[in-house]
This record gives sequence, C-alpha cells and structure tokens, in this order.
Amino acid sequence: MTPRSADQRRRPGFGAGIARWPYRVVAVDATTGPACSAPAQSFLDVGVELTCFADGTAALLCLSNEDPAAVLAPTEMRGVDFICFIETVIELSAVPILVGLTRDPSGQQRAYAALDLGARALVALPVGCDELSALTQQFATRRPSSATAGAHQHITLDAQAHRVEVAGTAVNLSSIELATLRVLFDAAPNLVSKEELVEILSPERRLTVAYMTRVISRIRYKLGAAARDQPHFIETVQSLGYRLRN
Repeated sequence: MTPRSADQRRRPGFGAGIARWPYRVVAVDATTGPACSAPAQSFLDVGVELTCFADGTAALLCLSNEDPAAVLAPTEMRGVDFICFIETVIELSAVPILVGLTRDPSGQQRAYAALDLGARALVALPVGCDELSALTQQFATRRPSSATAGAHQHITLDAQAHRVEVAGTAVNLSSIELATLRVLFDAAPNLVSKEELVEILSPERRLTVAYMTRVISRIRYKLGAAARDQPHFIETVQSLGYRLRN
C-alpha cells in the first residue's frame, strides 16, 4: 500500500541525519503471525538489519539501544495497546513508524489513527524484503547538507557515523541526544535557548521544553562519565538556555 500524503502533523519530530547502513529495523510480530515474510538473513541481503519481537513491550524496551532507522508496528500486537505503542515511540523518538495492516476488520481504522498521530506509511503484513527495504530507505533519516562532523574542546562528533568521543572515549548517545548535541556544536560558542532547541528539533512542537531539559541532563551525564576529570561540557545560562563551554 502507498503511504498517505503527509501534512504538518506527520513530519518527523527531529532528525540527526544519522541513519546507518544496513538500515536497522525493529519489527513487532502481529497476534495473527509474523510481521515479515522471510528470515532475517533475507532482509539483510537487501540492506535491512531486522530485529523481530514477539510483543510490543519488548520492542519498546529495546528502542533506545537499537536506535533503529524504522519501526514496523502491526495493528494487532501482544503486550501493549497498539495506539499506546505508537504514542510512546513518537513521544520518545523521531524513528519513522511503518504500520503493518493485519486482516482484523478494525485494523484499518487503528492504522489511520496511527497516521494521524505521526506514523509514516501503511503496509500489508507479512511484508516482503523489497517492500520493507524501499519504505525504510524512503523514510529513514537522511543526512542533511550541512557538515556532519566536528570537534569542540575534548568532544568529537561525527553525526553520519553516529559517533561521539570525549578525549578518545566513545560515548553512546541516543538519536535525540546526538541531534541536540549537534545543535549546540553548530551554535558554539553562542547560546541556544530551550525554545530554539524545541523549534529546531521538533518544528511541530511534539517535544517540550521540559523534555529537552531531561535530554540535556542525560547528555551531561554521559559526557561527564567519559571524562570525570573534566568540568561540565554544557553550560546552563539561567532562564535562557545552553551552550558548549569554551
């Protein structure tokens, strides 16, 4: 099936430009059967590294570690309500959601509700290798034209490779954390307000200032854990915003 036309509500909340090859896809099996029509190795042959989960709860727990290029969510899944699953993925990430249609009579209604919430496309299950590869390539985060690598003080950032190092020590950042750090890199040494972070990373305001404050805290913790002898890399200017320390 072809995706519905996008409007302002359906654009991704943010993008760090870091989709990797092969594209990593997290899939949840439907209650009626597997979400995909072939073994994982067959998908790898067309550039999709597929990780399948028997229920939605397990898939949600893995998302921060998997950092996928897309999520395939069936309208009928075990472990968690389908709409709650969609809302949770959208709230916590900008990973494109592909909705898998089952034969359940009410599945189509739930699928369109998911599109209204921000899912990107509909596909009949079980999905084949070529179709999933094409959809993933269509919606996976693209690298923007601006530079994807840079360095500031002891921090080195390569967005395309999804790699951050502090004094030579690798730091594992999620997509939203890397995207946020990249905004601060691009602005350094200038200040970036909390409102600007939300506007840049989430033009539709799906993210909130309070959420971005938590993201900054996580970045600080991870950077600091990699270089405990260094001061905080991100400076807070009270009531105004953040900037990288010189």
